[in-house]
Amino acid sequence: MSTSLALPIIILVLLGMLIIALLAAGITGLLSRLDGATAPRALLQAGTAFSSTLLVLAAVLAVGVDMLK
Repeated sequence: MSTSLALPIIILVLLGMLIIALLAAGITGLLSRLDGATAPRALLQAGTAFSSTLLVLAAVLAVGVDMLK
């Protein structure tokens, strides 16, 4: 892959990861709130979902980049 295409592709992948993590956090917070959790507890659960989703996606990205080498 040429270096001129590598940076835009990496940026798009990172933005996609961020969007997926935000969606996971939002859905988790909403479901927690609907289940009767207080607002601070729902925010804590949403933050946990956000960080764990980013962690898993970053690990998958690292494996994918390693496979391309």
